[in-house]
Amino acid sequence: MKENNTLFVAIGVGCGCLLVLLACGVTGVLVYLGMAARDGAVAEPVFTPPPAGPSPMTPSAPMVGPAAPVGVTDVHRIDATVTAASGLSDVTVGTPCVASVGRADREDGTFWCNAQITCGQRLLYGGPTAGYFECTLYAGTSFGVAGADAGTSGADRDPAMQIDTRSGSIEISDDADGALGAFHVSLRVDRVE
Repeated sequence: MKENNTLFVAIGVGCGCLLVLLACGVTGVLVYLGMAARDGAVAEPVFTPPPAGPSPMTPSAPMVGPAAPVGVTDVHRIDATVTAASGLSDVTVGTPCVASVGRADREDGTFWCNAQITCGQRLLYGGPTAGYFECTLYAGTSFGVAGADAGTSGADRDPAMQIDTRSGSIEISDDADGALGAFHVSLRVDRVE
């Protein structure tokens, strides 16, 4: 009988220890989450580029343009087609492209533009904190934009880009320091919305 009592005591002590450890773990996680939320350290979503390599596209499904970063207003969609390409195996002549171009106000009262340009399934220019360039916006019967980002990734951490919807052209290029390596793509603007 004494052996049974010892067994029950040992089981009780073991279960009690496990409950204390579980309670400490849960409390630690809750304290951490509360501190992270209070300090604003809750992680924001990270942009994940599309997978490398070609992916099938359904011809009847319209391409969706990439979303403009927060704070970019008056966003317009530009449909384009690749007319010349080098350096990217999955972006070739005839590949459809979509650009989202809008205005980003600066604190000093001036503005610049932001472009997010995708060809096929690949983001060639832009990103959550990239794609800004000096520009001129044109109003009238339709939206127009002209401007350039002359530096490649080796100079300013994103590709070079030149756009002029009035002449119907977009050029994007980068050096070997870029995420996609060295490439050059010429686009024909087909439609501006």
